[in-house]
Amino acid sequence: MSDNTYARAVDFEEREVYWPAERPGYTAWASRYQFGNGDLGIALNEIRRGRNPNYQPPSLEFVESMSQCYRIIPDVIPAANPDLLSEYVCLKSRDHGKIWEETGRCPVDTRHYWHVGFPDGRLVRVVGSQQYCYNLGDGRYANSVEESTDGGSTWREIARIMQGRWFGIHKVKKLRSGTIVAEGEPWIHECRVCHLEEHCI
Repeated sequence: MSDNTYARAVDFEEREVYWPAERPGYTAWASRYQFGNGDLGIALNEIRRGRNPNYQPPSLEFVESMSQCYRIIPDVIPAANPDLLSEYVCLKSRDHGKIWEETGRCPVDTRHYWHVGFPDGRLVRVVGSQQYCYNLGDGRYANSVEESTDGGSTWREIARIMQGRWFGIHKVKKLRSGTIVAEGEPWIHECRVCHLEEHCI
């Protein structure tokens, strides 16, 4: 295959935005957004070593039904590890991405959160994988919509979408009207016992 068949980026600049204070570090699941007043935002998940105050081991039944070893993939279910702290870090740039400042960080129990910003600085996020939050019981069958007015340090739930279902969210976008659109798919799992497509947990 010729190199001419691949897409190429032109007229771009690569810039480091955030590095964990502790090395080696883990940062992932970044979402970039515009506030609507010229400011840019980035929110990302950071996991670091430390005593986890939210530690609550899941039941054996939960781990078996999810078919996942929670101590091997603590970035998926970080609340299940007593020695890892999982946080979401919010950054803002007021000069088109040249300089970034941290505006807030908060502990989280799962890694998938998608963020949007508003001109007044308000942040709204949707939990993309709340089904991993075993500590919520049946309350995890929904996607929580949360709001922050202090740069991402504290959040409060303002709505829930897809109540009673697993909705795997891949992207969230704010339209010009201010409407927030979540793109994703309901997650249907095949039961290994009866081979029927249903929610087995």
